[in-house]
Amino acid sequence: MPAELSRRKLLRRTLLAGALVTAAHQLGVLRSARRWLDRSTSLVGVVRCDSYAEPALGGAVARVLEAAGLPPVAGKRVVLKPNFVDHFEGRPVETDARLLLATVLHLRRLGAREVIVAEGAGNRNDLAPVLETSGLSASLARERVRFVDLNYDDLDLLPGATLSEVEGESLLGRLALPRTLTRADLVISMPKLKTHHHVGVTLSLKNLFGCVPGVKYGWPKNVLHWNGIDRSILEIYGTLRSRVPMFALLDGIVGMEGDGPLHGTARSRGLLVAGADLAAVDAVGARSMGLAPGLVAHLGAAQLLELGRVDAGRIRIAGEPPSPSSPFAVPPKFRHLVAAG
Repeated sequence: MPAELSRRKLLRRTLLAGALVTAAHQLGVLRSARRWLDRSTSLVGVVRCDSYAEPALGGAVARVLEAAGLPPVAGKRVVLKPNFVDHFEGRPVETDARLLLATVLHLRRLGAREVIVAEGAGNRNDLAPVLETSGLSASLARERVRFVDLNYDDLDLLPGATLSEVEGESLLGRLALPRTLTRADLVISMPKLKTHHHVGVTLSLKNLFGCVPGVKYGWPKNVLHWNGIDRSILEIYGTLRSRVPMFALLDGIVGMEGDGPLHGTARSRGLLVAGADLAAVDAVGARSMGLAPGLVAHLGAAQLLELGRVDAGRIRIAGEPPSPSSPFAVPPKFRHLVAAG
């Protein structure tokens, strides 16, 4: 069978159903795919941090970004894209506002010309109440940080990085993306470490759903769901990274397990994870949850598509590797992630 045909079939299986990803793994499909890749590695920084209190938090942010090889930001416009899908008191739904503020201040110390916080929530057409109740609004105002609601930003229409390997025409052949992102010098995805009832985990790649404007694609980003969630994740990432440098800083100090991304329960993990390869960052994050990243559909496909590295042997961890932990509770249909972890 020709290699390209095999590649097409593998990617189709990987993106269309998590169960098929499991079968592909058992049949050694991922091992075959790795032979098509070079043997270089991706650098991921990991730092342990048990609290959002200062000064420990600011020091941890500085260490993890240095360990992960943050590119120079002096004179640059940097956009931080957190996960602010909603706010429920006492439930770790969103990226912690204190981590966002610590990151803003650190980037300013490194000489960034401007640091912007930007989000386009999927299930809310007005983010103001979320920003207010989470404390982010007050923090940003105090430090004079500009916030942009990506659901209503001016847009650039870009050729979409569609996945030709997947059967069926993509709905994202032309992708409208906010200019705050497309005209930045660096975009840092800052997700919360959480399980997700549709895709297993929501980390730095899934966080990119909030980069797509609701005024164009609906709430909760309906077109992305019609296109296939895993497929859309990778097409958004491919399009963005062809336009602007990307980085990730994962809030794993307190995460969420169970019925994520909104209705799960808090789970302390005590770590920050960062890197320029978002798939590799997510792979380290998933492993810290006791889950098998190669069986998460969009992560397994990211490696097959050469959008990032997921295999542990292809990732070089700098800093403080995560300590062992019992697996996160996951939605029932994703129990295979734990069993293989």
